[in-house]
Formats: sequence, C-alpha cells, structure tokens
Amino acid sequence: MNHFLIQAVINSVPQMRYTKENQTPIAEMMVNFQGLRNEDPIRELKVTGWGSIAQEMIEQLKEGQNVVLEGRLRMNSITRKIAINT
Repeated sequence: MNHFLIQAVINSVPQMRYTKENQTPIAEMMVNFQGLRNEDPIRELKVTGWGSIAQEMIEQLKEGQNVVLEGRLRMNSITRKIAINT
C-alpha cells in the first residue's frame, strides 16, 4: 500500500494546465517540509492534483499556507549525460 501523509508549507502558487486529450485540469505546486529530526534538512516536493482537486488547489491555496497532504508518493529519477570539458 502506498499512502503518504505529511504537513508542509506551500512554496509556490499552484499553476494550472490541461491535458491535450480531454482537457482534464492538472494543478502543480511546490511545498517544503521538515525532516523527522531537527538536523534533517528541509525538503522540497512537487504536488500534483487532477480534476476537481486541481480546481480546489487553484481556488483555495496560496503561497506560505500550511497544508496537510494525503495521497500516493511517486518518485521519478532522470539520468542525464554530463559534459566534461577537458
């Protein structure tokens, strides 16, 4: 089971976009959250909402607000080539 529950602070105003196929609304924003220990660094996470949740994000959320997020956590990794100048 993949279940995620965390308290965070909104770092950027939610931005809306739409899918090409059926114009489903998608809202994205960045949030910051503290680690479990005081010495843990503050982490940043991109939050994505679809459909009616995306609409609510745009209408109700503002930068600097505290929020409690619940949902699924998915991690993506990107492999990039590094250019080395010699």
